Order: sequence, then C-alpha cells, then structure tokens
Amino acid sequence: MPNTFGPMQRLILCPGGEWVPLDFRLDVGKKPRVLYATDGKGTGKVKTVPIIYEIEDDTLKLCWDSKEGKALPRGLATRPGSGMILFTFKRERVALAAPPARDD
Repeated sequence: MPNTFGPMQRLILCPGGEWVPLDFRLDVGKKPRVLYATDGKGTGKVKTVPIIYEIEDDTLKLCWDSKEGKALPRGLATRPGSGMILFTFKRERVALAAPPARDD
C-alpha cells in the first residue's frame, strides 16, 4: 500500500445496533479517496475493507462493498443487487451558549 497513509485511527460503526470498532488508514493519494478499515475487535480474523469517501462542506459520504468487502466501489453510488452500501452523514451545526457571567 502507498506511503501516503496517516497514522492509524479508530472508527466505530453501529450497524443493526452492534458496535464494531475499526482501525483505519487514509490513502489520500487515490481518486476517489480511499480509507482502509480493519476489524479492530482482535478476533484474529483480520479483514481489511477498502472504502471510498468524500468530504464536502458539512457532508461525509462513505461507500463500500458489503458482500465480500473486497471490491473498491467505482463511485459514490449504489444499485440494487450491487452489494455496495452508501452512507451520507451531515454535520449538524449547534450554536454554543456563552458561558455564564462570573461574579468576582
């Protein structure tokens, strides 16, 4: 794998209510950008899944092969029966309240 990876990071997915810790590395040298997610449970069965991603403004899109986890998606789209999953996350902007005034 190319040397464009950053340090190992941690991501937790919760499909169907089950927490799945994943270690991941980003490969920013590819187009579309790719992250490689590896099962972080320590089960001894190491499986790395390539996931393409896009970050634009407040939106993060992730797309991967849910059948075997081997195929790299060609784009951020799915078709029925393709086995590809597309998640779109939108950051909610929340205004922070000013801290209460102190009486000194």
